[in-house]
Amino acid sequence: MESVFFNLPPELQQLTLQFLPLWDLDRLFDLQALSQPNVPDPYLIVRHQALAAKYMWKSIVVSNDPDLATISLAQLDYLMLHRIYISPKDVTLAVFDFTNYASSVAFMHKLFTTYLPVLQNYTRNFRIRLILVENVPLDNSFPRLLFEPLCSPQLNLSWFTIKYLPGFSKLQRNHDSETSLMNLLTSTNEIAIENLELHLFDASNLVQHLVDSNGCFHCENLRTLDLSFNNLTEWNLRNLKFPSTLEHLNLSNNQLRGLTNSSFHHQSLTNLKTLDLSNNNLMRIELHNYRNGPNGPYMLETVNLSGNILSDYSGMFHSDLFLNLKAIDLSLNLIQKVSKFPSSLVSIDLSGNYLSLSFDSVNTIFPAGLRKLSLGTNGSLATCGADSAKMMIQAAGLQNLQELELCGSMYDTRYALY
Repeated sequence: MESVFFNLPPELQQLTLQFLPLWDLDRLFDLQALSQPNVPDPYLIVRHQALAAKYMWKSIVVSNDPDLATISLAQLDYLMLHRIYISPKDVTLAVFDFTNYASSVAFMHKLFTTYLPVLQNYTRNFRIRLILVENVPLDNSFPRLLFEPLCSPQLNLSWFTIKYLPGFSKLQRNHDSETSLMNLLTSTNEIAIENLELHLFDASNLVQHLVDSNGCFHCENLRTLDLSFNNLTEWNLRNLKFPSTLEHLNLSNNQLRGLTNSSFHHQSLTNLKTLDLSNNNLMRIELHNYRNGPNGPYMLETVNLSGNILSDYSGMFHSDLFLNLKAIDLSLNLIQKVSKFPSSLVSIDLSGNYLSLSFDSVNTIFPAGLRKLSLGTNGSLATCGADSAKMMIQAAGLQNLQELELCGSMYDTRYALY
């Protein structure tokens, strides 16, 4: 078998090695020992092929946390020294801001100046993950060092994540030395980020560091924006104007109590497909078409409003933002009475509410094209069974329904109806 392998052309050898599990590559070719001082090795070329195969179309992580890193700086040095080309699926640059702040900055400087240009030769798919720990000052040099190398037309980021570790205390900062992103970028020098995730647990940080004087994000290529767990209120939200390129917006797990045109600037969100507002304190949603300027056409298909305190949802459908809506999750709210849904909907989840439904009251409520309806764990729906399911479908005129969930207070039953 070995003779067959060594008689193959180098290209086929490389292809064959890619099918070996990672642990076999490490074990059979002793890859961990490659970075040790050079000794005569007749199999060095094949070991280098195995090393390249180890990272072929794999996600790799470069980090100052050895437990998280899948490739060390020493291993990168070895690749550079021997001019070994790898083709990873993507590269995550994970920087942990430990209490040794100077060491973290030094690591970032070395990462961006020495290794980033090399990594860009391997792939154009990058992810940035920054984790800040409690009681670590965020001074002027930190965001400048972090963002400046990213302002390059050659660098495209699929995800950019900034998180504070759970349980952190309030960050102690020198306010005189704080800088915001608008001081680091110009209108012609944008960060090419497609997906941005910011879990800062502090809305003032979000507004101060990531919004310019007009309330617009600098990240003009954004498709996904995750602002969950930031303690956002309506006042914070009104200062954010979202780019028109946005397709997925996550505002869940914040402190939002109401959405209006003045607090949620949705006019530009013509490409938005999913909106997550779950686990807030939403009591009302009153959105309307704007009097000035165009209103759509919008592409929003999915809205998650689960885990709020809504008693009524009809106010949201006055805006064309929801004109093409296909799925809505209103579970775990305080809804007692249902009102008419848009005809475009194919999936509705009303489970975990306080609905009082009679079969003769639903004939104009649900759209005829509905395919999935969830009414589970509603205390007043005490009757569940095949007969009840058939009666509900007939009364509501839901001939296209494929899945109906009815449940009483004691048990839960799901029926697939075709």
